[in-house]
Amino acid sequence: MYGDLIRAMAASSSVDAAGLARRIPDKTTWARGKAEAWREFVALCLFSQKHGIHTDCTYKCNSSPLHESGAETVADRLQARKIELQQRSGLTAEQIERKFRASLRMVDRIYRKNQHDAMFNGKWYVPLLMREI
Repeated sequence: MYGDLIRAMAASSSVDAAGLARRIPDKTTWARGKAEAWREFVALCLFSQKHGIHTDCTYKCNSSPLHESGAETVADRLQARKIELQQRSGLTAEQIERKFRASLRMVDRIYRKNQHDAMFNGKWYVPLLMREI
């Protein structure tokens, strides 16, 4: 993990660093858990960047539209983005699925190497933390 997560989150959220450190005693485990929970979103961001076909899931986002609260599930929201990618690209559903799965495998390989921060944008930690405190 790059930098001091607790200090950065304290500065960006105006929350006391000591309080955050008590709430998140193992920052690496906490960050890894958040990155793994958002793996489909990260794969969509990678897909968008790699293929130049965009939805509202890109590295420019400040949070994951797939993980917003509401009646729809993450799977429903993911499927809607895949349909949108298909419509924007002219690719078949099978081609989109194959390319998405390749992006997901790449995310999983990076995560297995404990290099989450190579793919997971650091600015995404702040809204995740704010939901917890």
